[in-house]
Amino acid sequence: MRLLGALVVVRGLALASQALASQDLQPASDTKKGLLVLQQDRTNSDKSLEIWNREHKRLYYRSCSQTMDRGGFDRYKYPISFAVDSDGVGNVTVGPRSYRVSEDPEYSGGIRCTRMHSSKESLVVCKIDLPLALQPNEAEDFPSCHRNGQLDLWSVYEAKRFKTLSLPASPNQTVNGSWCSLSGKTSRGPNPDPRQTPVHVQLSENTHCGTGKCAIAPGSYKSHTVYWSAVGSVPFGWTDAYLRVQPTVETGNEHKCEGEPGDVVCVWKKQGQTSYAVIDIHDTCGKRWHTMGYTMRSPNMWHSVGYYYCAYGRDKCRHEGARVLDVGDSHSPGNPPYPPSHQPTMVQRNHVIAIIIIVLFVILALVSFGIWKLVHTARKDLSVTTASSGSSSSSQGLVDDD
Repeated sequence: MRLLGALVVVRGLALASQALASQDLQPASDTKKGLLVLQQDRTNSDKSLEIWNREHKRLYYRSCSQTMDRGGFDRYKYPISFAVDSDGVGNVTVGPRSYRVSEDPEYSGGIRCTRMHSSKESLVVCKIDLPLALQPNEAEDFPSCHRNGQLDLWSVYEAKRFKTLSLPASPNQTVNGSWCSLSGKTSRGPNPDPRQTPVHVQLSENTHCGTGKCAIAPGSYKSHTVYWSAVGSVPFGWTDAYLRVQPTVETGNEHKCEGEPGDVVCVWKKQGQTSYAVIDIHDTCGKRWHTMGYTMRSPNMWHSVGYYYCAYGRDKCRHEGARVLDVGDSHSPGNPPYPPSHQPTMVQRNHVIAIIIIVLFVILALVSFGIWKLVHTARKDLSVTTASSGSSSSSQGLVDDD
């Protein structure tokens, strides 16, 4: 009986402890839902820590460090700070408690945080409870924390401007042959209006780390092919429209991603891609006509505007081969830029300029020589004609004297 009573007491204490822990994790009645966003530029160590409402429509505060220390935020007596490395691995303090950065509450201690990182930047997003009294600081001019401009991974995380592709894009087939000798070609439109519309491809399967660390090694997943595609018509064929694009590209499989206990990790590739306007020129029974313009998408040469990145969490790791297309209006216009390895150097530019000057000099010399030769020939002919005329006059004078 004593043993049974002791077991009942222990069981009661365990249930009470669980209830208290559960109650501690529940949001208090004087709190509201919010987002904590940490962005780090790995190229220069710039950081920004932002507090938003859960819908990411109202910015409350921004700090240029891993600690929220601006605008008198400390008056809420609700400390918020990160202690993470450049990959976003570490701890976050929200109010009276500290947590591990993890999507799994079992490993984090009750919070849900998602992270992503590439070779140039990292992002951590945590769903948190905020003091109900916290209001947006409308009067404060929030600092601009990143010298290189807005970072890219937040837009990838938010994914509001992205469209999921149900199937991998495949090459369009050439359409030829019909009665009356239908033929034609796809050509650059009058105004190609090129814009950068990258496609994101999940390269690896989802890896569940479990209770220990894990890693996805380079070469352990396959490379995927990104093809050109067209929207609004079936083209006769592919055209580069005189842009720095190509019909297909391989994503490669050279990136490594490492995970912490409780993580779900996967490898993604942002593949640079350009959208531009083209037209189809038809030749039907000898009559030439062209269609209205439509959009063609082609991978950029040299993987320009592309990079690998690691994603963590079940909502970001979908399945191998998943593709997401950037269909937003904020993508940058223009021809794909040269990557650093293919960027023409000043020496190369000087060589080109020197060659152009030499060619122009040679052309000028040839033209000058031609003009000189024409003038010289004309003068010679004129001298011969004058001499002939003088000789004839002298002969005529001698005849008259006789």
